[in-house]
Amino acid sequence: MLLPASSKAKDKANQTIDLNNNKQIMLAMHLYTTDNSDFMPAPGWGIGDRCWLHGAGFPGGGSRMSPVILSNQLESVKKGQLWQYLSTPKVFMCPGDKTATSKQRREFDQRVVYVSSYVWNGAVISYGQLTGGKTYKVTAFSPTAVLQFEADETKPFFFNDVSSFPDEGISQRHGGGNPVNERIDVKGGASVGLFGGSASYMKYRKYYELAGRVDARGAGLKNVPNEMWCDPLSRRGGAQ
Repeated sequence: MLLPASSKAKDKANQTIDLNNNKQIMLAMHLYTTDNSDFMPAPGWGIGDRCWLHGAGFPGGGSRMSPVILSNQLESVKKGQLWQYLSTPKVFMCPGDKTATSKQRREFDQRVVYVSSYVWNGAVISYGQLTGGKTYKVTAFSPTAVLQFEADETKPFFFNDVSSFPDEGISQRHGGGNPVNERIDVKGGASVGLFGGSASYMKYRKYYELAGRVDARGAGLKNVPNEMWCDPLSRRGGAQ
């Protein structure tokens, strides 16, 4: 009887830390935009250029995390656009992002990015269409639109950089989400960071209603643009 209660308490504590992490990163984002004429940091569409999390030429992993690779990635984080406002790498990791089982270790090792549980919405650069280091101003987005979310740890490919399409999914570790999204009536949810600078807890059902089926690029969604699909360049917010 004690084990389920202990597990729920631990997850609740992790959710609290997640929410605080999102708040801190969103605050740093707004401090950055204040210092840069309202322009957003780069979302990290690929690992070659400097972005919110890391410096240029990020040393990616992808086969097996080693102390050397981890150390090199942490050094790159110190060159990221938000580092001067945060200066602590712990804020980029969910405390529940663990490798306690062989499956978790296998999935973690396959990531390119080991130092962040979070990704940014690629809408910041119209999902790769805005190039040359350009980004939109933060005022181009609704304050309630989602900028940051916790990537789905069961899909290591989506840790290939630190930005994503919305329908690439959200973390499944907080309460029994369904990673293939065959149904959206599952319990649980995860914290997200908003363009307005705040953070909130979003239920899985709400997330996938906004984002659509996993890896479908929002195909079939009717009410777009919305809080997830919010590309200023597209009438459908970037959804297909």
